[in-house]
Amino acid sequence: MIGVDTNVLVRYLTQDALRQSAAAVQLIERRLSDEQPGFVSTLVLAELCWVLRSLYAVSPVELADTLADLLSVPVFTFEARDAALRALDRVREHGGEYPDALIHEIAAGAGCSVTYTFDRRAAGSSGMSLLAS
Repeated sequence: MIGVDTNVLVRYLTQDALRQSAAAVQLIERRLSDEQPGFVSTLVLAELCWVLRSLYAVSPVELADTLADLLSVPVFTFEARDAALRALDRVREHGGEYPDALIHEIAAGAGCSVTYTFDRRAAGSSGMSLLAS
């Protein structure tokens, strides 16, 4: 297995830096395989969302489509694929930000009965509960 960092996925998806984008394409399309998959951690998924939303102004719908495509690439292994897919379903159904939904789904998968947050928007859509202060 080969670990894949956020910046490699960003270059692959955006194709905005000629040399790095070409290297990312080479890695993902030619070096990764079923026998030697690329490992994508949940931290990388969360960072990817932040970069695409913050620096590339990708809309929530575009981000959800991009994540769905990424999660279906057969040469990638995801740290918490089931939680990542549930988070994607939650965002498509309820809106909100993917990293918030991912936090909730990972905690739920670990057996947490509730995940608290001070973020009102996250509590409204992600499945987390608002912690009163």
